[in-house]
Amino acid sequence: MLCFEDLEFDGLLAKSAVFDAERTRLVIPVRAIIGNSITTSDRGKLIRRKWMQEVFASTRKLRGDDPLDADGHYAITGAFRFHPGSHGNQKLDVENFLKPTFDALAAGLFCDECTMFDDITRFGYDDSGFRYLFVHRLTDATSAEEEGALLVVSEQAT
Repeated sequence: MLCFEDLEFDGLLAKSAVFDAERTRLVIPVRAIIGNSITTSDRGKLIRRKWMQEVFASTRKLRGDDPLDADGHYAITGAFRFHPGSHGNQKLDVENFLKPTFDALAAGLFCDECTMFDDITRFGYDDSGFRYLFVHRLTDATSAEEEGALLVVSEQAT
């Protein structure tokens, strides 16, 4: 069964979807400008790559040496905090920021211990076990340094 818990991120209350019977829980704070999946500019592509690299590295570090089970069932929460000025003060469609985040998260969870970010040429890690996806958009950040996300991975116990 799935339940919701409160977490704190930068002094803000964030909701997290977790299994009541868990095998694994990772709480992954990531600090960087969040990359958009539908960018065409070189600058935008660089921001997306840096974001994905931060998500991957933070996830790998917290998961340890052994990859998680790609056949497991997972509840994934993403609590996102954007700095509008870092995105041209445009209205942001949060869903455009999810694919790069979840692709990098899956790579960080399921890659072998020898894989480095620069080794990944295609983010094709199987994330079909991401059974529940919960997105929480937090209050906007007042500076670029405050932008980022809190990612929570809850693996269901078998």
